[in-house]
Amino acid sequence: MPGLLSSFVFFVLFVVHQPNATARVHSLNPRFATSFMTDPSNRIPAEAAAVVLAIHGGLACPRERLSADREESLRAAMQVALQKGFEVLQSGTAESVAAVLAAVEVMEDSPEFNAGRGSVFTQTGSIEMDAALMEGATRQAGAVAHVKRIRNPIRAAQAVLMQSPAVFLVGAEADQFAQQRGLPIEDPSYFFTDRRHAEFLAWKENPCSVLGEGSSPQDRQVNLEKSAAYSRGTVGAVARDRAGNLAAATSTGGVSLKIPGRVGDSGVLGAGTFADNRTCAVSCTGDGELFIRSSAAYSVSARMMFGGQGLRQAAQAAIDDIRALGGLGGLVAIDLVGNVALPYHGPGLFRGTIDERGVATVALYED
Repeated sequence: MPGLLSSFVFFVLFVVHQPNATARVHSLNPRFATSFMTDPSNRIPAEAAAVVLAIHGGLACPRERLSADREESLRAAMQVALQKGFEVLQSGTAESVAAVLAAVEVMEDSPEFNAGRGSVFTQTGSIEMDAALMEGATRQAGAVAHVKRIRNPIRAAQAVLMQSPAVFLVGAEADQFAQQRGLPIEDPSYFFTDRRHAEFLAWKENPCSVLGEGSSPQDRQVNLEKSAAYSRGTVGAVARDRAGNLAAATSTGGVSLKIPGRVGDSGVLGAGTFADNRTCAVSCTGDGELFIRSSAAYSVSARMMFGGQGLRQAAQAAIDDIRALGGLGGLVAIDLVGNVALPYHGPGLFRGTIDERGVATVALYED
């Protein structure tokens, strides 16, 4: 009997600690568990290595508008972000939350992306940033919006998650919250990069050429998108650590020349950012209003959990929904076994992945 009991205990411990996906598929929906393990889109080829981190640097502008020098800078910055996140995953803590924070922070500090230092201007010449962080194990989350002085908004989102009973803080109070907790605060001039400022000044000199004053809202949007000053850019990261925990982080300066006070999807949990260990972690970019209206990030998880879809099918369906609403956008997502999805509708998506061997891949368009 003692031998039988010890064998039973060993078996239980083996299943609980087994890294195989089957042991981690949740039991709330038997159909989900069955379809997840049998759907070919959820199987990683034997010769491939599971992805542990995926990032995006926002929806790309038309390729003809991207200079060779800037493309080189974007690729280099994304390689650094991937390596920083990977180093965290290989460290002693090896936590997915720390990895997505490290990757996003690199992109916030780079003037190449529309987040943190490279954020775009509003119509009044101010800079307003949003960010969100969510961990899949507990579904705890933190978010900030309409912040103006926090060097790294994603760190403010982390502070909300860890040091506040709230989930979402906005405006001056969010800036103050971050400052009280010792986060780096910058003068607004820190965020005024030459490229973004030049775009704003060009629009200010001739706003009708971009906004099409006097025309319909639809015409104004078309004109704005044709402008070289327009950006839907966002940065984001999703990760899976050795324990199978997922995390997602997203940060943005919003859309170019937005109405002051406008908040997009990046800081809205379930719209631009979502993570759940039972399904996936997602970070989005694109037409924020449409991602909010369709609960895009959460919809990927819901399609997996309740519809039995694989990650790639669910992620593509979310972007197809954005397209059906007349918008552009993309996302990066990772599931509980290391599959990754990077669908987009638009000229391109600045994106990158790194697998468990440390092999990194960066792409901007269909390249």
